[in-house]
Amino acid sequence: MMVRVAKGRVHLDHARCNQCGECEELCPTGVLDLSGESGIGDCILCRYCIVTCPVSALSVYRKGASGESRSGFSSAFQ
Repeated sequence: MMVRVAKGRVHLDHARCNQCGECEELCPTGVLDLSGESGIGDCILCRYCIVTCPVSALSVYRKGASGESRSGFSSAFQ
């Protein structure tokens, strides 16, 4: 059985981030890296990082044929 996984990108707002590391620990794909560039790998759009971030420093974008579009769930927490 094959399961298609949506791919996305995570954007970290460094100005808002308090470096608590909660998102990094919770990310099942290891996409987040608070010490450098975030979103290099493929995000599976689980949004665990957004829910756990105490300062709303993260946004999740869906990768699509026509570019990237912001995932609706992330905007509810900002």
